[in-house]
Amino acid sequence: YVDGVEQQSKRIHTPRAGITRSSAFIGKSNWSDNKLFRGRMSEVRLFDRGRSATEILAGYCEPAVTGQAGLVRLYRLDDAQGTVAADASGSSAHGTIAGPLTRAGRLFDGPGDFARLPTIDGDLSSGGFTLEAWVYSAELVDWGRIVELATKPGLDGSNISLSRVASSDEIALRFFDASAVVIADVRAAGALPLHTWVHIAVSFKPMV
Repeated sequence: YVDGVEQQSKRIHTPRAGITRSSAFIGKSNWSDNKLFRGRMSEVRLFDRGRSATEILAGYCEPAVTGQAGLVRLYRLDDAQGTVAADASGSSAHGTIAGPLTRAGRLFDGPGDFARLPTIDGDLSSGGFTLEAWVYSAELVDWGRIVELATKPGLDGSNISLSRVASSDEIALRFFDASAVVIADVRAAGALPLHTWVHIAVSFKPMV
């Protein structure tokens, strides 16, 4: 979804269940060869359920609130300059800022600018999940990550990856398995233009 409007939909494999994603980042890949995101981000949200198109459209322009159904992480990235990315979801899963990120809408523009997130323990398979963020891209960074959730560094950590596609304006949601094989890949063209704030949302719902 871009600014609340669905861009692409397809049936894909379910991400691996029953694991702990302890290598999780905003603005950074788990693979050392990938460059860091360059631009700004705000209101990064993780829900442990697949939200509907109606919910995404109705809520993308409104700040998320503590206690919202399924909200397990909420990083507004509007904190005073420092080393903490506060989690406003009620889970108190505060992230750690690397690099001199500046407010408001954290500016990712240095060689070490990213946010490391605490371990994701929740099941993102059986109930699905939704990732959302306001994104402002300053550069076409090759495979620049918006969010990455994995069990360990590298691409063999059952990664859930939301990123730019190469150096294009496409966005991709990809799932990797424990052998670094891409088992799901959903893309939308024109979703990440330069120098424009856009709201990005991806919603995964398991088939029942």
